[in-house]
Amino acid sequence: MLRIGLTGGIGSGKTTIANIFLTLGIAIYDADTAARQLMNANQQIRQQLTERFGAATYNTASLTERTSLQKCLIMLRSLPN
Repeated sequence: MLRIGLTGGIGSGKTTIANIFLTLGIAIYDADTAARQLMNANQQIRQQLTERFGAATYNTASLTERTSLQKCLIMLRSLPN
């Protein structure tokens, strides 16, 4: 079985190509969607994210607050090693 990985920056067309594959009947695995599902459903991951990044990691509906999490990750990137 041939496996192809789609990589690229924001706005590079990964979703467009994945949708074309779907239209052609080619199975895809969306790692972003899988990661979001894990962050929302897995209690151990939820606990670790909340401990590391604070209560704002999840909203009142108990779903990942991606904007807050992104800000934390960007801030961490800017810190010296």
